[in-house]
Amino acid sequence: MKELAAYMLALLGGKEGSASDINSILSAVSAQADEDAVSRLLAAVEGKDLAALIEEGKKKLVNVGGGGGGGGAAAAAPAAGAPAGGAAKKEEKKEEKKEEEEEVDMGGAGGLFGGGDDDW
Repeated sequence: MKELAAYMLALLGGKEGSASDINSILSAVSAQADEDAVSRLLAAVEGKDLAALIEEGKKKLVNVGGGGGGGGAAAAAPAAGAPAGGAAKKEEKKEEKKEEEEEVDMGGAGGLFGGGDDDW
């Protein structure tokens, strides 16, 4: 993967994207290229346009999914026209924060500032 990133950086920087370019970019960040991976990469992209390869890859990524914890469907609902979902979450967070603040008692019996069983 790092070899592919270095290849793309080389092309964006106006270079050829040769094995030497890839090695130079990776060595600049104290990484070492896997020569076998570089050879396979260069063979796979030989004679192809980078923009076309990116578009082809985007189409394939649609099938992969995000790998999240199942929140995709719920997150998509507000975008479909139910903006109240986001507001409800904000209200929940505010309520939780208020509850936490109310529970703090630093001056009562046994609290942080005295009134407990400890005699100093």
